[in-house]
Amino acid sequence: MEQIVIETKTEQTDSIKTTISGLPNASRTKSNNSKDTSTNTLDDPDKAPNQYSFIINDKEFNYPMVEIKKKSFHMGDTYRHLVTLNTYQIGKYTVNQDLWQAVMGNNPSKFKAPMNPVTNISWNDCQDFIRKLNSLTGIQFRLPTEAEWEFAARCGDPNNKKIFSGSNDINIVAWYKGNSDIIHNPGHKSPNSIGIYDLSGNVHEWCLDWYGEYTNETVSNPIGPKNGYAKVIRGGSYESVKRACEVTHRNHRNPQKKYSTIGLRLCTGELSGNHSGVEILMPPPQRSISTTKLPSPQQTSEKKLHNIINIIWRVFATAVIVAILIVIVNYGKIIGITIGAPAAVFVCRPLIMDLWKGNYDIF
Repeated sequence: MEQIVIETKTEQTDSIKTTISGLPNASRTKSNNSKDTSTNTLDDPDKAPNQYSFIINDKEFNYPMVEIKKKSFHMGDTYRHLVTLNTYQIGKYTVNQDLWQAVMGNNPSKFKAPMNPVTNISWNDCQDFIRKLNSLTGIQFRLPTEAEWEFAARCGDPNNKKIFSGSNDINIVAWYKGNSDIIHNPGHKSPNSIGIYDLSGNVHEWCLDWYGEYTNETVSNPIGPKNGYAKVIRGGSYESVKRACEVTHRNHRNPQKKYSTIGLRLCTGELSGNHSGVEILMPPPQRSISTTKLPSPQQTSEKKLHNIINIIWRVFATAVIVAILIVIVNYGKIIGITIGAPAAVFVCRPLIMDLWKGNYDIF
């Protein structure tokens, strides 16, 4: 395995050391402020895990990735189409809060813990994070395309038929609505067969593509439509039902909004494909707004006055009935119980029911 150590200086003069291991074809970069050394640590580089290690603000971070070789597969479920992807690498884990904090200087997540996936981030936030991370490390990270995400979830195997990423039993590989109510640290569920964790469940993951309907054509390295109103998310989350965690399930969200159940996973590899898919430029229909005519201030005042008069009348009638009951009880308990009590209930019932239903708006 070839190991490359690169030391660089950023514009902020932060010292960054990057180690790229397991990349036999990785290029070495020399500069006035860099040192270049390499060592072979494994006999078979092709079987080595691909791991990026870098130091940011005197703290070391490791981001292991899995390399997926160039292959073709049938993407989708109902609308299946043939897709060919070049070789790429994708993270074994989602980006955690610790790395986000080091790069961005903040932690927007709902469930705060250093190793938890970072959430409460928009697609645009992810682009800012990736640009800063790339600047600090010199590595060209990016979000995976939707096709790359799905093929990774299918374990890089065109013949993989598993419903979820790594299993047909969701409880083995995923945190979802049926077994969790919070986000978990990555890696507590079983990985899929190529060692990637939590592609089903825990947190949704932003993809690079605009959301659009699939094309029926055979495509190579698709990167989605040119335009749209929403970005693709995949994988489901701890709040999702089973269906949303399936490897073929698609969803989408506004790229400008932050969501407490969406995170990101990093990817590397050249984007050499073309835009594909049918553009969807209009957002989904919004809930219709009621056009019921509101009462005028005069009508509102008249209603309040009417309610007050009714309340006074019924209180007065109730008082009269109670007085009658007292007289009757003093002269005959049986008569009071059999006649007076039902009469009082009959008179008071409308008042009690109206007050219970909130029909009297007198304030």
